[in-house]
Amino acid sequence: MRPQIPAGKCNGVSVEVDTIKAGERIDVVSMRNAIFMGMKPLAVSFTSPLEVRRLKYDGGTWMTDHPQEIWQMDWALERMRGRVLVGGLGLGVVTSYAEHMPRIERTTTVEMDKSIIKLVHRHLESVPEVVCADLFDFVKKCRKDAFDSAFFDIWQATGEYSWTTYVVPLRRLAAGKIKNVVCWLEEEMQEQVNQALYRVCSFPDDDTGMPPHYATFRDAVVKKKIKRKTTRPAPNFNDLMAAEAENRKNKKLIALAELFLKGVGTPAWEKAFGDFWDKNEERSKDA
Repeated sequence: MRPQIPAGKCNGVSVEVDTIKAGERIDVVSMRNAIFMGMKPLAVSFTSPLEVRRLKYDGGTWMTDHPQEIWQMDWALERMRGRVLVGGLGLGVVTSYAEHMPRIERTTTVEMDKSIIKLVHRHLESVPEVVCADLFDFVKKCRKDAFDSAFFDIWQATGEYSWTTYVVPLRRLAAGKIKNVVCWLEEEMQEQVNQALYRVCSFPDDDTGMPPHYATFRDAVVKKKIKRKTTRPAPNFNDLMAAEAENRKNKKLIALAELFLKGVGTPAWEKAFGDFWDKNEERSKDA
């Protein structure tokens, strides 16, 4: 069912085709997935050679149709219903798979790069609707209830930068418009952020210099006057670790962290974090 996109090049964008040898062990659920998403690692092999396509531009690989990414996208698509907005065409995997899912009425895919559309779109089954536009602008302008679900995947990496730069802004824009939003490997990003939240809120109130998303969480903790263990991060690192361990048991901090990570765009999130997020992001740009 994978779209058979041929190798090609267009204005710095390329589709390359590699072959995985028969019998070669390949990850489907990687150790990174397992660590950050609480899943059991899984590797498989195939009895026949398997073609794998790569979409490359800006000096790197942005997407493949490797079994690992197919599993990740299929897992996301299982949560899609009704009219679906797909953010990012890539190799057309999500857009094509959606055509076979009875729970999905139709898809609209937003892709800002004309070269990707030229290389991929015409090779997709039934040639679904693809709009050439910036996803942020499209979501900002789309009317309420135009879509029932959305799947966003316009980032390359799955670290904190992608969560703060893409996931949070897109979720805030989609809030109140699209009820069901899924972001590619967001859970992996969230767990990375979560690992440091209790440490940064162990810093004193006057400690500055932390990244904007951590400053936002700590600002909200201070505003809510949540009692917590604090210490200077230097010179005694052991004291910081002890304060972090104590704060990880704090039920109010746990509840606030849950809202911060998984409630993005909700009225409760905006009330607790929205102004702090905007202020700290602006301060970071000016620095």
